[in-house]
Amino acid sequence: RLRKLNQKVYTPEQVTLYCRGCGAFVCKGQDLRVIENSHHAVLDRSIWKRVVVKIHEAKGKELPKGALKMEKRISCKKCRYQSWGISCIFPNSCDLELPVLKCKYLIFEYYNPLIGIGTTSMPHSKWTQALFEVEDYDSTKYNLGKYILSSE
Repeated sequence: RLRKLNQKVYTPEQVTLYCRGCGAFVCKGQDLRVIENSHHAVLDRSIWKRVVVKIHEAKGKELPKGALKMEKRISCKKCRYQSWGISCIFPNSCDLELPVLKCKYLIFEYYNPLIGIGTTSMPHSKWTQALFEVEDYDSTKYNLGKYILSSE
């Protein structure tokens, strides 16, 4: 019933994302930000330790939306199951390179504070099905030195 109503009943702090292939940790919900109203990017630079990076077929091509550049495909370092997403360069954010996740290859684990120990895990095919709200990216709010400037 919650999925049909699309209620956002969890906070980002109550959500953890895992690889759908092997269950490896991907990131926490609070590490995600929405860029340009659709791209779910991970700000935590430690994600680069958990991914395999390959050059994207469309490297450097501009998308119809504007100057977003797809650079590399990222997938799980442990099992290499599908592609978790791509790294993109966002020119409007000081040419910041961030990993952008596709939710259909992830498992969302929701911590239920009422139970205290129980969790609910589920896949989602679209970000709109997620049961938590992802904060918008605000380039003036973040210290870029703390977050990802490069995958190297």
